[in-house]
Amino acid sequence: MGKLSKVKLAIKDEKQKILDKIEEIKVFCFNYPTLPINFSIPSFKNDFDVIAFLMDLIISLLGMKAKELQREVTKWLIKNIKPLERDMRFNMKSLLKSCYACKINPRIAPWLFTINPITQQPGIGINLEIDQIDFDCMLKINPRSDVGRTLYGGASDMNQFLFDVIQQNGTPKDWIDPVTNKNIASFTFLEQSSPVGTNNNNGGIQNTDFRNNVINMKINNDYNSPNKNLIDFINDYLSSVVFFNTEKVVTQSMDLIFGVLTLKVKMDTSCVEKKIEFEKMVDKMSECGVEDPNTEIDNSFFEFNSEEIVNIKKEANNRRKGIKEYSDCIGCKGKPASIDFESVLDLNDQLEAATEEAVKVTILEKGLGGLSDTSTNNVTNDTDKNEAKFTFLRELIEAIKKVIIRMTLSPKTMFLFIMMYYLVNGQARFSGVRDWMKNNMCLLREILAKLLEKLTREFLLVLVLRGLKILIIKYIKSRIKSKKDVDKEVRFSLFPGGNEIDAEALANTVVDAGFDQAENEISKNNENKISDT
Repeated sequence: MGKLSKVKLAIKDEKQKILDKIEEIKVFCFNYPTLPINFSIPSFKNDFDVIAFLMDLIISLLGMKAKELQREVTKWLIKNIKPLERDMRFNMKSLLKSCYACKINPRIAPWLFTINPITQQPGIGINLEIDQIDFDCMLKINPRSDVGRTLYGGASDMNQFLFDVIQQNGTPKDWIDPVTNKNIASFTFLEQSSPVGTNNNNGGIQNTDFRNNVINMKINNDYNSPNKNLIDFINDYLSSVVFFNTEKVVTQSMDLIFGVLTLKVKMDTSCVEKKIEFEKMVDKMSECGVEDPNTEIDNSFFEFNSEEIVNIKKEANNRRKGIKEYSDCIGCKGKPASIDFESVLDLNDQLEAATEEAVKVTILEKGLGGLSDTSTNNVTNDTDKNEAKFTFLRELIEAIKKVIIRMTLSPKTMFLFIMMYYLVNGQARFSGVRDWMKNNMCLLREILAKLLEKLTREFLLVLVLRGLKILIIKYIKSRIKSKKDVDKEVRFSLFPGGNEIDAEALANTVVDAGFDQAENEISKNNENKISDT
């Protein structure tokens, strides 16, 4: 047995011990196990996937109360997406510096400006192909359509701006920070062949490898100043865009699970397969712990075997039909599930219209409940239906992880990322999603690490602590009460004054103190991080 196989086996054994211990305690407290024998445990298939295991712990601890988990997911999405977005944007500035900007001259090359400061002639700028910055084929969807409303963030969204740049076909359009009104750069769509390569290896002027359908960007000349450099441009560029918000995370998660948007726009198979390729690579990264910089990967990591390719094509076909098949739900395995687009659009519109947090929580909880119910229409047995609802929530949380990463890498940010890669490596073209991911692992490792930290420490782990708190209080009370026949002298020696023990009060006091402290530490840590940003 290889070293890695032994590690995986050890991890699986530890997972089993933890779940067995929880069920043992529940048998002691309630006289029966509360986790169904036939309930699927997906984390056993994903050795290093922390999120999958925490979800299994939550399900075990909450005793299969899907509605309770749904409420917690709702509150987290409403209260934490905005701080998470702000935190991710702040981290991205540091990542671009460490992964790219620190490897080149911080001064902006003259040819990148709208007006070349040396020649005083129009600058050349940088060209990037649309299909290089838009793996999701997002820019093929009109932001003013019904589906577009669930994808784009409105008039201030840079993705919508890029769509409009394409429609203007050859007419320059300035990107202006919606908050500060600072002119960042000028963008122009070039339909006919334009250079996207270079004759040298240091990211100089592009003059080779002519391609159609490119977007040209020229940096505003305000950045041609002794007090400004490439870092200032990066910071201003990222400050001017919003990576994601709650309603778009929800709607795109529904598409990832059920293909509800994909079906509506009749998306090309190639586009859907590229999306799924990206999602599967994120799964592989999570499962092998690639966010850990000590985890070594080779080129084989970015390849799919024949079975994986077949599954990608099957999933793409299902998503284009707007359906999914349950796999981790034992009682409903193989049964199709779907939701309707109108419900998703209505949920999006209601969330966008709401201004108060409490109202948003109510809207989202009701909306997710309705979508969950709809997704189980083909499941008849009540027990299986409850398991299917838990599967819905489990897949929603997994989808949120992948959607947030995907939205962080949408066209508006991919333009900047590929530009920086070009300036460092002299390359602006990749053979596909996996090729880009392979060449940008410095960026991806950290993005995944930051997101997993947020999802695990500030959401899932908090739920685990709450579940443990309830269980341990019940366990302590049961243990104390089971010792009523213990010699009173022993009891008196432990509790001066000889007073009888209030088992419930004692258990609540002791356990509450410990778990409340843990939750407060997590909350305090989160607040400090947000204030730092």
